[in-house]
Formats: sequence, structure tokens, C-alpha cells
Amino acid sequence: MPHDTSLNASQASAPVTDWDLLRGGPGAAAPNMNLLARRYWRPVYRFIRASCGRGIEDAKDLTQGFFAEIFDEKFLRAADPKLGNFRRFLLTCVHNFVRNRDRAARTKRRGGGRTAIPLDGFKDDLPEPEDPGLTPEEVFNRAWAQGVLDRAAEELKGRYEAARKSAWYEAFRRFHIDKAEAASYAAIAKELGLKPHDIQNILRAARRDFRALCRRIVQEGVLDPKDMEGEMDALFGGR
Repeated sequence: MPHDTSLNASQASAPVTDWDLLRGGPGAAAPNMNLLARRYWRPVYRFIRASCGRGIEDAKDLTQGFFAEIFDEKFLRAADPKLGNFRRFLLTCVHNFVRNRDRAARTKRRGGGRTAIPLDGFKDDLPEPEDPGLTPEEVFNRAWAQGVLDRAAEELKGRYEAARKSAWYEAFRRFHIDKAEAASYAAIAKELGLKPHDIQNILRAARRDFRALCRRIVQEGVLDPKDMEGEMDALFGGR
């Protein structure tokens, strides 16, 4: 079995960064509020719920208000990509927004007359914060990490399907997403039509591809290469 999966996940061209989406840049001709909101609404929403004790609907309103505010022209002029780490920048922004939430709720509710930003995935049955003992910052960071992992898993699935390696993704999903520790390599191999002695190599290659995809996604929010290892530690350290 070849060890190179030929997906070249780590060799992808430089991604459009989150700063590009906020301000417009080389990879984005103009600010892209919808894509940025899709990437970050869950951490922001969970931070607001954890810090404000708001109900679902109020938290949804405030989350939309927050994204409307960060795309305000005055805010965009002040946002400086030299800050480098977009996750920490956004966390500071939502912290300040919550601190002024009463004023914000009055003036920015549902965007305060601005174009409403659709927040894909909002449902009436959104779960409560996973652990009431966590700080709002920890809730934000956990939701950010889960979002990165979910995006990487979805992209890995698409790449393997395009390469006619759907069984590889299924093996990865069983052992590393569904955590099927009790299942034997032989049982999974038989179910997926693979050879038992290939499972270890497949999982090793899939973990490598998955981590490379995670690194590329994290890179979207980090301009200083020196920050990358710290962000990767933040991503995997708490999982």
C-alpha cells in the first residue's frame, strides 16, 4: 500500500484568510460577511449564551447584531490585520460587544436596520453550553476548535470520495470521529471491503491528511507563522 495518499492536503495554495473575508484582500475582492459568519457564528453564539445567560432567541439576535457591527464601515477601518491572530481578535471583539450588550441590543438588534446576515444552521433546539463550569472564553475556543475539526472532516470526506477512497474516510470516521475503539480492525475491514492488514496504514494516512487540512484551515486565521504551532496546540490540546 502506498504511504502517499496523493491528496496533497499540505501543498494547497495559500487560503483566503479570515482577514481577507473581513476587509477584502488578495483572495477576496470585497468583505464576505456571509462566509465569515458561517465560519464563526457558533463560537460567537456560544460565548454570548455563556456570558449573558440569554435564551436562544435573544442570543441569536445578539449574534446577528454582533456580525452586523463588525462589518460596519467604522469598525472595518479600525480592524488591523497586523493583529495577526483572527481567533483572538474576534474573541476580544465579542467580549467587548457583550460588555456593552444592553446598548448593542437596543441599537443593533437584528442588525439595527442593516442588511441581516443569515446564520446558517440556527435551529430552535440549539443545545445549552456543554459545561456550565467553563468560562465564556473556553466555550468560545471549544466551539472554534469543533468548527475547524468539522470543516476538515467534511473536506477530507469530499477529497477521498473524489479519489474513489470513500472506504478510507469511513474507516477514519469509525475510529477517530465515532471513536469505535471496541471495533476490531478485522471487523471494520470486512464491513468496508478492505484488507485487515491495510487498516493501520489507511488510518495513519488519513490522520496525516486530516491534520494537514486542519493546519490549512487554522492558517486562514493566522498571519504570523510563529502563531501556527500555538493555534494547532489550541486546536488539538483540549480535544
